[in-house]
Amino acid sequence: MIDRSVVHLLGLQPTGVIPILTPSTGVTPHNCNQYDVSVWFAQAPTLIQALPVPHPVHLTLPVTETDFSVQGFQVLIGRDILARGVFICNGLCGRFTLAF
Repeated sequence: MIDRSVVHLLGLQPTGVIPILTPSTGVTPHNCNQYDVSVWFAQAPTLIQALPVPHPVHLTLPVTETDFSVQGFQVLIGRDILARGVFICNGLCGRFTLAF
């Protein structure tokens, strides 16, 4: 899912509308615009390459638009992306690692 501010910033055009059930909507679905987005993961700099470069993992995914302004983040990454790599969460340090 992506925040409306990101949709407007990137000038994305909806490819459809999808009904979403959330805890706040109960049994009544909330219609959300859907977009096809391309996701690239930056590869960390190395001794040979000083600047980050796109990682060979490239995905085109359907995402839905929502309002995350109150939560303070812009993107919610789901299991469709996490399942393609190794995700390690260290809650004690407040850090995570996502590797492909």
